[in-house]
Amino acid sequence: AARERAAASGAASASFNAWKTGRGAGGADGALAVRDWIAAVLRQTLEDWQGRSAPLALVNYYARNAFSRHVQTVCNEVLKKRAAPDATLLFWRAFGMLQEGALNEAIKELQAVEARGDGGYEVRDVLGSGTFGQVVRCRARDSGRQAAVKVIKNHPAYFHQAHVEIGILHMLNTKCDERDEHHIVRMLDHFVHRSHLCIVFEVLNVNLYELLRQNNFRGLSVKLVRTFVKQLLRALRVLRQADVIHCDLKPENILVKSLDTGEIKLIDFGSACFQNRTVYQYIQSRFYRSPEVVLGSPYGMPIDVWSLGCVAAELFLGLPLFPGASEYNLLTRMCETLGPPPSSMLASAANAHKFFKKNESTGGGAPATGGLSAAIGGGGGDSYELYTLDEYEQKSGKKVAMGKRYFKHTLLNDVVHGARMSSSASEEAQMKERADRASLLDLLHGLLELDPKTRWTPDQAKAHPFVRDAPFAGPGSFVPPPPEEGCVAKEV
Repeated sequence: AARERAAASGAASASFNAWKTGRGAGGADGALAVRDWIAAVLRQTLEDWQGRSAPLALVNYYARNAFSRHVQTVCNEVLKKRAAPDATLLFWRAFGMLQEGALNEAIKELQAVEARGDGGYEVRDVLGSGTFGQVVRCRARDSGRQAAVKVIKNHPAYFHQAHVEIGILHMLNTKCDERDEHHIVRMLDHFVHRSHLCIVFEVLNVNLYELLRQNNFRGLSVKLVRTFVKQLLRALRVLRQADVIHCDLKPENILVKSLDTGEIKLIDFGSACFQNRTVYQYIQSRFYRSPEVVLGSPYGMPIDVWSLGCVAAELFLGLPLFPGASEYNLLTRMCETLGPPPSSMLASAANAHKFFKKNESTGGGAPATGGLSAAIGGGGGDSYELYTLDEYEQKSGKKVAMGKRYFKHTLLNDVVHGARMSSSASEEAQMKERADRASLLDLLHGLLELDPKTRWTPDQAKAHPFVRDAPFAGPGSFVPPPPEEGCVAKEV
């Protein structure tokens, strides 16, 4: 049995070396050779340790997905030191390198593989990484064109969702924004390389989070906030017309195209879906997650408008408006800053019972309790009250993570008007700044309406004086036009 294992390991190792030097099978056969070699080495390692380490299922998972130039070095190191006290630590280190190695090797190999016969791409540097995989800056060998290539992890779920992303972007780029006027990233190409789906995009500049960081998180001028919000509303208007929900609008997914003009592009449609095909409940990055998603209500295009409101506030303030460390913490901050959700919304929300206690109607027309945490039920209906921290922890049986508090004020009005203002500005400039803030605040109230049914649409928000840079007459003076009808979702 030992000789058979050694022979199998030797054959797998030979196949791996042949593949690595370009003399062996390519494509799927090459992938199998690498997988078999890694599986053989790890299996031998487990047997040598008499099963003291990780479960075999975990080994198999990493073996199936590994294409790492680090594998041989790390595994040899582990095998040599298996008797050492830190052997288990070394073993886990090998697994970690295998996990990332699949992407690293595929990215390196892009330099040597022809994609669709156009000469292939030369990888220049890594632009970023995420749950999906990595994005690398490349140069097309035949044309010299710069491109950003998104390399998707070799996993069925990511592969499937990337195909959805490709379909949505193709539709948006070719049917909804043919002239590239609505600030949606351009997809240039896509191909499969060593079982990794690769999507080719235009190269853009810094994202808005980095822009805030470079500004020491002090926030941007009202003028620049207006410039960005106006463009994002144009992008969301196209998405609404196409019945597409982005599902992950945040500063990191908004990239500057030109630092001179302030032009931006909305990127990363990896979580996007059509409005009539909402499948997942766990969507949106937490700081930008809408109340209907937290509460488990049906969701649609309005969740992107909510995220835009969070982004707009953050661009002005420099820090996130709702930095919730947990969903309870996030919902608490929403209620403190904007007031409670309407009871009609909570009555139909699947997760309302997790965060709110229901006060049955006594027929008197008034809610049983008052204050910030009580959702008012009009006409004598039921009312809801947010659980206190102690109540929630006792009910859920777990300690709740609580995020940082960045602002000394709590209510949205106070947070916006209390933001830093230049002390060296003239009295006239300060008056203009206060007027702009009042206009921005009014826009934020429309974008951050807790009830998605009454939250403004992109077209309604686009008509606001803040977006048009028009005089603002004061709170309540702007009445949005009737919401436009969304069109029927299109097939990918």
